[in-house]
Amino acid sequence: MQDISGNIHAACQGLVNTFKSDMHDFAQNDRKQPITLQEVADRAGVSAGTVSRVLNGKNKENRPAIATRSEEIRKLAVKLGYKPNTAARSM
Repeated sequence: MQDISGNIHAACQGLVNTFKSDMHDFAQNDRKQPITLQEVADRAGVSAGTVSRVLNGKNKENRPAIATRSEEIRKLAVKLGYKPNTAARSM
């Protein structure tokens, strides 16, 4: 009986974590301040420099793992609604 209740508890916990993640994404996209490069980096677990290189097309994607990670970073940036700051780009 404990195995079944443990499995149910684990499944429910997974749903709760997914809901929290989805709500966090919604809150991020619904806010007044734009998403920053650093926030994308924090969510992706990489440095801001890595995100910058990936989004600017300057990342060396010569290995499959790097290419896969770069694609994940691009998808995350789109999901979070990241848009480059045009004032910062002109500096």
